[in-house]
Amino acid sequence: MKDLDIILTRESQREYENTKIKKEDINLLMQCAMSGPSCLNLRDYAFIIVDDKNKLNELSDLIGPSAKPLKNASLAIVVLMDESRAYEKAKDYRIIDSTIAAQNIMLAANALNIGSVMLGIYPQMDRVNKLNEYFNLPNYISTNSIISLGYKKNKTNGKNHYEEDRIHYNKW
Repeated sequence: MKDLDIILTRESQREYENTKIKKEDINLLMQCAMSGPSCLNLRDYAFIIVDDKNKLNELSDLIGPSAKPLKNASLAIVVLMDESRAYEKAKDYRIIDSTIAAQNIMLAANALNIGSVMLGIYPQMDRVNKLNEYFNLPNYISTNSIISLGYKKNKTNGKNHYEEDRIHYNKW
């Protein structure tokens, strides 16, 4: 796989092989998550790895139909925003920083032949509050997203999402 193919062939995957993700692959995913840029390098994110099948099913039921991929996932990574580490003058950078971490997880997963799909949580506050309560998070931590992961059941080649008309030079 050429370097840029990791980005160009990434697609959301909702079905996975019934195989546990190797510990070394999980470690690589987490290293990649924490390798992205963040505001003033404050790294205002945290993660919960969920690999218990009962908890994955509970999370799916709690979030609703869009979280169905969790039912056959090997694991999920809950991407959290840590306000206590966020830039004091602009705390909302934690939203961007944790989303960058989530994107890095999904790109790294593609490189490892692991399928992924991001389940949006923030800014749907009903979902954020449910998950904050489910995980008994401290008040300075909140949920950004959940990434459902598993080794790819079906090989995909990606889609070309390039749209020339969305690009403007020097003016609208």
